Amino acid sequence: MAPEVFNRFADDTASKVQVKQISLPDLSVPLQLGRREPFSLFIPKHRKLAARLIDIFLGMRTYDDFLSVSVYCRDRVNPEMFVYALSVAILHRPDTKDLPIPPLSEIFPDKYIDGGIFARAREEANVVPTGSRLPIEIPRDYTASDLDEEHRVAYWREDIGLNLHHWHWHLVYPFETDIRIVNKDRRGELFYYMHHQIQARYNIERLCNRLGRVKRFHNWREPIPEGYFSKLDSLVASRTWPARPAGAVLKDINRPVDQLNFDLQDLERWRDRIYEAIHTGAYINPRGERVPLTEFGGVDVLGNIMEASILSPNQNVYGDLHNLGHVAISYCHDPDHRYLETFSIMGEPATAMRDPIFYRFHAFVDDVFLEHKNTLPEYSLQQLGFPGVEITDIGVQTANQPANLLATFWNKSDVDLSRGLDFTPRGAILARFTHLNHSDFKYKIVANNRNNAARRGTVRIFMAPRQDERGLPYVFRDQKELMIEMDKFTVLLINLNGNLMQIAGTTSQAATATAATAATPVQPLGSPTSTMSQTGNVVMMVQPGNSGQTQAFQRVALPHAELLEEEPLYVNAKQYRRILKRRQARAKLEAEGKIPKERPHITTSTSTDNVHTVAIAAANVGVQYHDTDNMASTIVLEKPNIPLQDMISDDDIVTSNNHLI
Repeated sequence: MAPEVFNRFADDTASKVQVKQISLPDLSVPLQLGRREPFSLFIPKHRKLAARLIDIFLGMRTYDDFLSVSVYCRDRVNPEMFVYALSVAILHRPDTKDLPIPPLSEIFPDKYIDGGIFARAREEANVVPTGSRLPIEIPRDYTASDLDEEHRVAYWREDIGLNLHHWHWHLVYPFETDIRIVNKDRRGELFYYMHHQIQARYNIERLCNRLGRVKRFHNWREPIPEGYFSKLDSLVASRTWPARPAGAVLKDINRPVDQLNFDLQDLERWRDRIYEAIHTGAYINPRGERVPLTEFGGVDVLGNIMEASILSPNQNVYGDLHNLGHVAISYCHDPDHRYLETFSIMGEPATAMRDPIFYRFHAFVDDVFLEHKNTLPEYSLQQLGFPGVEITDIGVQTANQPANLLATFWNKSDVDLSRGLDFTPRGAILARFTHLNHSDFKYKIVANNRNNAARRGTVRIFMAPRQDERGLPYVFRDQKELMIEMDKFTVLLINLNGNLMQIAGTTSQAATATAATAATPVQPLGSPTSTMSQTGNVVMMVQPGNSGQTQAFQRVALPHAELLEEEPLYVNAKQYRRILKRRQARAKLEAEGKIPKERPHITTSTSTDNVHTVAIAAANVGVQYHDTDNMASTIVLEKPNIPLQDMISDDDIVTSNNHLI
C-alpha cells in the first residue's frame, strides 16, 4: 500500500489501485495547515493537527477503508503532514505494520539533496530515454569550504541515512495520538539513550578529524559562532531553507501565524525547574504533589519531561524545553515573522541533524540526564556480577587488516528521485552521493563458564576513544560518555569443565548488504529498539525484517585448544549431542582402562539457568580513518532481572586494568 499511495501516478500507469466509496472523514482540523505551508513536529500546533490525521487513519476499521481514506486525504491535506501521519499509521496498524515504507529521501528528496541537482534531473528526464540515464553526481562538499572548521565533519552530519534515522525515530515514537501508541515501554529513557548515542558517535567522528568534543549550548543569550547554509530548496513551500550566519543570536519568539509566543525566559525557567526536580529527587505532578524520581524509573520520567509528548507529567510546570529549543534556534533569523520567513532545518526532524548547532543543543540536553545519573547510588556487585562467567579475551578481525583494526572507506550509493518529483517522461532518475562505509569485520570473544549448568547471556559490544583531540588519555569519567553501542546478540554458554569456549561474532547482514550493493537506494532506518548494524560506519538503527537482524548465536563452538587461534567449528544440536555421547562412551572405556587417556573427559549439562546479560566493550580496538587509531574498551556484567536502567554514573564502578569490577 505505502508505495502506491506515496507515488505520483501518471495517466499511463500500468498498475492502479482500486478504492471503494466510504463516508468522508472530517478533515477540518488537518486542513487548518495549508498545502504549501511547511510542517514541523516541533511546533505544538502542527503536532495537534497531525495527531488528528493519525487518529483518522488508525480509526479505519478495515484495510480497504484505510486505503480509501488515504487516497482521499493525499491531495487535500498538507503533503508533509500526510506522509508523516500515514507513515505512523502504517507502522502501528495491525493490518499494515509489516508493510515497507518508502524512504523519505525518495518522497521528499529536497530535504537531503542539493537544490541544484533538480534542474539537472529534469534535463536528464526530458533528454535521455529511460534505461540510458546516468546517475547525477552530488558533490561531497557543497555546503561550505575548508575555511569552516565544522565542515570537516559535514559528510557525517549530512549523511542521508543518519538523517533518515532521526526521522524514523519520530515515526516510531509519535508525540501525540492514541496513548497506547505513544506510551511505549521506557520511551523517555530511549529518548535519552538514542540522542546520547548520536552525540557519542558524532564526538568520535570529530576526534578522528582533530576536532574537540562538542561544546554544549546552554547560554541561550550568547551568539552562536557556528553558521550553517544548507543549500536545500523546499519544493513544497517553493522557497529555499533559511540559512543561519555565524554570530546569530536567539530572540523571543512571537509568531501568531504558527501560534507561537514564548520568551527565552520561558526556556530558562523550564530548565531551572528540571534541574530543581533532579537535585530534590522529585517532580511536581498536576495535583501539586511531589513524586520521587526513582533509581530505575526516574530517567524515563525525565525523558518524558524533556521530550514533552503527551506523556509529560506536568507541562504547565516543566514546559516544552526540547521542542521549543529547536523552534527558537530555527527562527532566530525571523523571530516575529516580519520577513515572512519559515523555520530553518533545525525546525524539521528530517533535516535537523545536518546543522552543527543540533549537536551543541543536544550536548546540553545530554548533560541534563547526566546530572540526574550522577545523583543515583552506585551499582552493587550483585547488580554487576555474572557469577561463574568470565570473558578472557576479545578482539576484532577484519579481512586483510591487522588484528583489532576497523577499516573505513568512501562509498557511493544512488537514490531514486522519480517518486518525489514530477517529470515527463517518467522513469528512474538517480542521484549518486558519497558516504562513509566500512570493511566487513567479525568479533572474536573467548568466554569461560565455570558453572555446573548452561547459562544464556546477551553480549553488548561498545567502543570508545582512548585519547582526546590533544592526544591525552581520557579518564574513565569522560570516556564512558563516549561509549557507542556497536552490536548486541544472545549466546548460550555451555559448561565445558573449565575449558575455554569461543563465541564468534559476525558482521550484521544489513552492513554486509550495504557494502555489497553500492547502487541501491538508501533505506529508512528502524526504531531505536531495533537491532544495530554498522552501516556506513555510523551506528545506525535498521528495521527488523527489512534490512536484516543481528544474528542470535545459538550454535556451540567445540572446545579445542587449536580453535582458540582459528575460526570456531560450529555444529548443530544433533551433532552436538552425538559428540557428547561419543565422549561419554570414551570416558567409560578410559575408566575401565580399555583405551589410553589421550584427551580429557568432558561433560556438560543442558539444563538452563536464569538469563544473564553480559555487556562487552571491544578491547584494544582501533579505527583506521583520518590517521586515527584511538579506541579503548571496558566490560560490564549485568545481573538478570535487575537491568542497569540508568546506565553508568560517574562513581558507580571501580576500575582495574580497564575492566569493570
